[in-house]
Amino acid sequence: MQPVLVVVLSAITGSLLNVIIWRLPQVLEEYYKDNSSNLAGRIVKSLSLPPSNCPECKTTLGWLELIPIFSYLMQRGKCKSCAGKIPVRYPLVELTSILAAIWCWFNYPPLQAIAIFIFLSALIVLSVIDFLYKILPDEITLPLLWTGLLVNLDGALVPLSASVTGAAAGFLSLWLLYHAHYALRKREGLGHGDFKLFAAIGAWLGWQQLPLVLFTGALAGIVYFGFLMFGKKISSTDPIAFGPFLSFGAWFSLMLPTNKFLTGLLS
Repeated sequence: MQPVLVVVLSAITGSLLNVIIWRLPQVLEEYYKDNSSNLAGRIVKSLSLPPSNCPECKTTLGWLELIPIFSYLMQRGKCKSCAGKIPVRYPLVELTSILAAIWCWFNYPPLQAIAIFIFLSALIVLSVIDFLYKILPDEITLPLLWTGLLVNLDGALVPLSASVTGAAAGFLSLWLLYHAHYALRKREGLGHGDFKLFAAIGAWLGWQQLPLVLFTGALAGIVYFGFLMFGKKISSTDPIAFGPFLSFGAWFSLMLPTNKFLTGLLS
């Protein structure tokens, strides 16, 4: 019964993550355009209003169309009303949420599993938003950083000293890298959101994991963008989203100790 509950709740969470991914960038864009107040109120309101609808025809979705993964498969990736294509990221986010929850449930005690699932869920949202819009919103990275420090107040994942040092080292390392790159190339190589995300990862995982996170993320990024450049889909001067690869590095760092095959290869 417990595994079924984990799957159901994580699927619902994945659906909520899709709402955040779609609506938060729009709220931020509108907020900075009219320079109004009460951003927090806008964000909270956007999660429930308007009701979920098709981005193309704006038709409100029925409850059958809101069932994670299942609705996408039944509708063959198209809106029932206008036949507009539903982005494949929706079921992928929901599936990733389910897999992350199952992994947490199998590998950690309940409270630790919940904490790490929250961490991974935030990384999912940040990765997709950065990939789509090239931004890492402070509204997610900063709460994620402070939550990591709070979770580790009593050493839930790592000692508090390692968490605090990780937050500082994560921010300063990429901040220094940013300025070194700018001094040499006269253009930005990283976004400020990358500093904050790496600091948040350090707060959750501790400073000891940061080299592995950065190495794995950078390697994955080099491979991915190497393929794109080889296929002439981007040029060396095009902006890139590093957030998804930092997140991948954090996932890898977390999952490595539970993977006996990879641990054996690296030992």
